[in-house]
Amino acid sequence: MSKKDKSKKEKIMPDKKKEDLEKDLGPLGSEMEAEMEAKEEEVTEASEDDERLKRDADLILQERNERIKKLEEEVSRLKEERLREAAETENFKKRARDEKERAIQFANESLIKDLIEPLNNFSIAIEASNTNDVEGYKKGVEMVEDQMLSMLKSKWGVETIGKKGEKYDANDMQALSIVEKEGIEDDEVEEVISRGYKFHGKVLRPASVVVAKPKA
Repeated sequence: MSKKDKSKKEKIMPDKKKEDLEKDLGPLGSEMEAEMEAKEEEVTEASEDDERLKRDADLILQERNERIKKLEEEVSRLKEERLREAAETENFKKRARDEKERAIQFANESLIKDLIEPLNNFSIAIEASNTNDVEGYKKGVEMVEDQMLSMLKSKWGVETIGKKGEKYDANDMQALSIVEKEGIEDDEVEEVISRGYKFHGKVLRPASVVVAKPKA
């Protein structure tokens, strides 16, 4: 037998066996074949589904990684902003403290400058006392006092409280003692023991006085 005839015979034999198998099994063979084909289709579809699921999973993982990267970058940016803001806030607080300390240090500069001239005049009055000129000394001291009180009132809002003969005011004065006096209708200051002071209308120290009451 030639090789060609042998090959032809081998090709025909499987088909022949298949036909014989189908003849022997009858309808059952057709059902088995259909079931096998259905299983093959299921396997093929399952494989395709697996491939699709894998692609979807890879896409989801890529998107998740991109979102994580963006969130990490945003967190890093916010941290840098907070650190910068904290540094700026600390610098601002430091400048504010320095300015406050400087303001406190030089707050009374103008007052000191205003007191220099009266103090200088006071020194002159003291020198006058060395000449045994009592009146000159007294007048010099009175001038210095008037100058200082005038300056404090006009420039700094400081006023004195308590003057003999003025009406007694319990809000601004403290009565150390009380005497009766004829010829007056209201309580008045008979004597100033210690002068009081106001600062822009606020009582810094009440005047200590002797109060005269109308004699009954």
